[in-house]
Amino acid sequence: MDYLKKRIRFILILIFSVVIFGVVQWQMSTNGNLSGTKILWISELLKSACIGFGLYAIVMFFRVK
Repeated sequence: MDYLKKRIRFILILIFSVVIFGVVQWQMSTNGNLSGTKILWISELLKSACIGFGLYAIVMFFRVK
């Protein structure tokens, strides 16, 4: 139980990163009105941030002692 208690924060970060990444991808593929340069730039920024936080969560999950 102590093992999961120390790592639950990183599990939640990973889950929320995947959810946000999925929502952004879904919105970009289904909504035809989202085609401006600024929107595409912001969506790429959000996806990059989600990937970064996901990698951080994975690394820290195995690094916590």
